[in-house]
Amino acid sequence: PAWEGVELPGLELLREVAALLRERPLPAGALLERWRDTPQGELLARVARWRHPVPPEGAEREFRDIMAWLDQQAREARIRALLEQARERPLGPGEKAELQALLRRRGRMPVEPAADTGPEAGAEPGGGEPPGA
Repeated sequence: PAWEGVELPGLELLREVAALLRERPLPAGALLERWRDTPQGELLARVARWRHPVPPEGAEREFRDIMAWLDQQAREARIRALLEQARERPLGPGEKAELQALLRRRGRMPVEPAADTGPEAGAEPGGGEPPGA
């Protein structure tokens, strides 16, 4: 699954939305209707009303940066899982190679998480950081 091993508030909903949009692109209204009268729908409605401080021409880059950060978090979770396995038993050749590749990539790609102040973190829609960032 996308971002395996990463546990953040709202991430399961993001996984569901991403999977749905991969199958068929939908407008925001259709997404809101899909989750209407659910806690997830309430969160999506808050995000839809939220006024993002990034200008429209920077929104795609902001989105890509957030996705890269989530990917980095998934890699870190996998590193932790492999290191935990290594404490319990010797890693196999494939696991060792995977861990080495992840550690090499970690050295090339430092990614700092942003403050968690978006709508999901309790901030009011209308300003602040991206949801869940």
